[in-house]
Amino acid sequence: MALEENNNGRRYKAPLELWVRVTFLTLGSIVVTMIGLMFITFIIGRVMPIDPVLAIVGEQASKSTYDEAYKQLGLDQQSYFSLHFMPGMSPMEILVSHC
Repeated sequence: MALEENNNGRRYKAPLELWVRVTFLTLGSIVVTMIGLMFITFIIGRVMPIDPVLAIVGEQASKSTYDEAYKQLGLDQQSYFSLHFMPGMSPMEILVSHC
């Protein structure tokens, strides 16, 4: 029932099958785009000469506050380990914190 014939004898795909295919292609494209954006944001955050911890805690923060924020952001770990979900933080907060 996937292919039906119209009046001219030509076969075409049923609307439901076409709708499902378009939906899956759209969702796949959204997922790929989001992964790409996360990757680009992560790389930019690592390449930029700006200290993300200093931007968060401010220049007047104590050394202990700076060190605590540094560890919470995962900057004391290797790059491939630091992009993870921390308890209590949404994925958007993590992306913003790495910039």
